[in-house]
Amino acid sequence: MSIFLVCILVLALLLLGAIALLGRSHIRMANQGPRPADHPAFANLQGKWPSVGLIIPMHGDRPTMRQAVATLLDQDYPNLTVALVTADTNDPATRIAKDFAAELTNVHHVVAGEAETNAQKLHNQLAGIALLESMDSPPEVLAFSDSTHIAPQGHLRELVAPLVKAEAFAVTGYHRVAPQDSKLPTLMYAFAVLGLHLMQGIPMLSQAWGGAMAITRRAYHQYGVDALWRTNIVDDVSLTVLAQMLGFPIVNASRACLVSPAAGTTFSFWTAWLTRQILYLRFCMPGTWIAAALGFLLLALPPFLAVGLFLAAVLGCASLWAGLAGIVYLAVGAVLLASTRDLIPERPPLKPWLLAGLATLVLSAWCYLRTWTARRMYWGIKAYAVGRGGRVKKVDTVR
Repeated sequence: MSIFLVCILVLALLLLGAIALLGRSHIRMANQGPRPADHPAFANLQGKWPSVGLIIPMHGDRPTMRQAVATLLDQDYPNLTVALVTADTNDPATRIAKDFAAELTNVHHVVAGEAETNAQKLHNQLAGIALLESMDSPPEVLAFSDSTHIAPQGHLRELVAPLVKAEAFAVTGYHRVAPQDSKLPTLMYAFAVLGLHLMQGIPMLSQAWGGAMAITRRAYHQYGVDALWRTNIVDDVSLTVLAQMLGFPIVNASRACLVSPAAGTTFSFWTAWLTRQILYLRFCMPGTWIAAALGFLLLALPPFLAVGLFLAAVLGCASLWAGLAGIVYLAVGAVLLASTRDLIPERPPLKPWLLAGLATLVLSAWCYLRTWTARRMYWGIKAYAVGRGGRVKKVDTVR
């Protein structure tokens, strides 16, 4: 039995090490940020940049929203048209959208109405696309961004470049959390997003992320993305599945990395957010979701096994080498967790970061278990009944 338990500890360290090391160069490149417009990498693209329509769904009035949207509108990308989309005129984000639309001639505000057959975010995005396509010169590329992340200058250029080079069916960026305090839930949020970001740097695990995506308008229609999104719960995972079915690559633009300032994060926010991410897999990629059970088990169980083996050895219930294996796991695991702190430019304090890492490993498994019994997907003020393939069967408003 001890040998079996030690093997689990070894597998867990291999999993943690693989994620921490294989995705490291991807994170470092993301932290460097976008390259300037005159960078040699863009030399052959001058005069070839396609027109871009940027769709930004908006909801609520988070403290960073106005600043975040401003950074997206201030991109130095040539020939950019922006659609800011809210669900209704009573949404607090509507005032922000109207202010920007009144100030900038290339910015337009759209009221999408309530979603009935898909997620509200997707419904908003489709309304934004419809507006852009009704213009005299519709954009050649459709780009999408969330409204709460800070966009460094040059972000949009990095996101579109692989499409100009004809390297991709679609392009995705990602984001990093910039913790503004050292409270446990805030650092857990930063750690969990960092973990997902590391996996984005591993090709077999990488997926599209809806907070920063781009696709040509031609591909959007030719391959049925428009029809897919009219009835789906999520944009990015459904697009990933479609790309896999078609055998087309989704390129990960490492430098197209948005920044998400976070402060005062709550446990309820963290658990709802992570549970929702896992539910997307359950609905759209059920095979991956089931296989992920092993991964979550290897993340959550070994810390308890290691402590148990050590205590058992002290009490004479297990061999000395089994107790030593538990100590080695805890030591190496702590070193791996500590090494990830270097990937956060804000450099959170070491002890809170280690605690946040441990809590994330353990509680992520709890979030995964919750997805087995979830009957509906909750997102904002909406509750969705979702069927196979992420198809929305019913939408209810919960206030």
